[in-house]
Amino acid sequence: MNSQYLDAIKSGMGEDEYLTIACCSSDKGIDRAYNHITIKKIPQMLLERCEFGKTDYNLNIVHPPVYEDEEEYDAE
Repeated sequence: MNSQYLDAIKSGMGEDEYLTIACCSSDKGIDRAYNHITIKKIPQMLLERCEFGKTDYNLNIVHPPVYEDEEEYDAE
């Protein structure tokens, strides 16, 4: 994240909007450029677990959540 990119993002935001940006790296001091934009560094441990360039993720969800709308639909 650099100041030019951050300025471009800021220009598209409304005055009442807040934003948190997670990035791999950023310019020094950029995290204090705007009061309503927060810059956070993604921890290396988390990045090491990410798989970039994949189009098919097998999440292996054993017990998916059931939502109320689905229960009503299934009962019909």
